[in-house]
Amino acid sequence: MVRGVWLPRATLDSVLERIEGAYHEAAGEEPDDERLDAFVAEAKALHAAGFVFMDHHVDELAGLLRARGRGGDARAMEGLRARL
Repeated sequence: MVRGVWLPRATLDSVLERIEGAYHEAAGEEPDDERLDAFVAEAKALHAAGFVFMDHHVDELAGLLRARGRGGDARAMEGLRARL
């Protein structure tokens, strides 16, 4: 169930695989612009599929993106905040 809507098992499995992929990235490596582009695109796709990001994670990510000079991506991530 996502936001009160029952999703098919295949959809849930797909979302979980994508989340796992995001967390499976090698720790300690500084991501290049290509990897950041892919991450931002994946985060947007997860949000569109119904995934709800924790606001403090969104805020931290936006700050990290701003520090890398990626203000547009930071604003995009802030747009993924949960709206109640």
